[in-house]
Amino acid sequence: MDIEKENAPTEINIYPLGKWKRILLYLADFFIVLMFSMVLFHIAVYPLGKVMVDMEARYNDCEASIARRDDVLYGNNLLFHEDASKPKRLNEDLDYTCRLYTSYYVRGDDSSKEVFSTYFKSIKNDQEAYKSFYVTLDEKWGFFEINETSVSLKQEYKEAFAPLFDPNDKMSDVNANKYKKFQSSIFLKGYDSLLNDVKENDLTYNGVSYNANQQKVSEFNSFSSTFTVICVYIAYFISVLMNFLLCPLFTSNKKTLGMLILRRERVDAGKLTLMKKKQVPLLAIYQMFLSAWGLLVVPVPMLSFNELFALPSLFAICLLSLSLAIVSLFFVFIDGYNRSLIDKLSFSVMLEQEGLDDIYRAKGYKI
Repeated sequence: MDIEKENAPTEINIYPLGKWKRILLYLADFFIVLMFSMVLFHIAVYPLGKVMVDMEARYNDCEASIARRDDVLYGNNLLFHEDASKPKRLNEDLDYTCRLYTSYYVRGDDSSKEVFSTYFKSIKNDQEAYKSFYVTLDEKWGFFEINETSVSLKQEYKEAFAPLFDPNDKMSDVNANKYKKFQSSIFLKGYDSLLNDVKENDLTYNGVSYNANQQKVSEFNSFSSTFTVICVYIAYFISVLMNFLLCPLFTSNKKTLGMLILRRERVDAGKLTLMKKKQVPLLAIYQMFLSAWGLLVVPVPMLSFNELFALPSLFAICLLSLSLAIVSLFFVFIDGYNRSLIDKLSFSVMLEQEGLDDIYRAKGYKI
């Protein structure tokens, strides 16, 4: 009998998960956590949080402060409302005020509708500031003729904008574009400068301060942003807890939902044995950081993308996480066993489920 042949070790070929399959597994768990986070945020965390902090009362207080703040502008003839039977809306009233402002320069209407003159000359009594304001504002565009004592719209623009105030006429597309440029680059930009001056020096009407009410609005906006970010973090943490911690702890092979769906296994890279339970929390932490770049879309569609990018703490976390994810992807492509950053840090390797079955059979286990 050939004893050496009988005792010869059984050889099996175990292959690590392919590069694209490893990436697919990461994306599977990433999107599972992202979807859980969005559902939890919109259905549970944010609505319950609003009740707990009495967000409705805070919002109503903010709306009242906005109304008082804007009343300071209306009262000082810096903002005009077209239809008294309709509620005041800042954007619509700015558009109406711009028309009145333009009408003054085109048709010589009531000079009180020239809001910049009202502010610098009538309220601040500063002729030099008024002239300097227009010189700076119109330097790039050349809409106005500016001298020591007056500002007037150039004749070509008076003619171009005249149809705006004639119900029987209509501006050409070229002149309509000129008016849009005038509205955005002169009126709205100038109005923004006016408000910045108000914020620096304050303005009152009937004893009501513009800056005092603006401060309350800013405080609410800051609180609302912080509250939204905290709710996003809570929803994300619960999702991470479910997929990366609880699911592996309560499944026999320490699998996340993505691993269960795609039939993947994580094993010790040196011993080819399943990861121990005590390693699961550390893996969950790694996976939490590498999947956090999706946080920015959790509040969508409740918040617009412009509002999302105004949440600096959330944006910074997403950028950091995305950087780590890109580094992890780089590891997958350069590592001989297609291991990601998580796999390297946890000294593990990902296999097909069939690969682990082959290992068990070689060890004499019944599968």
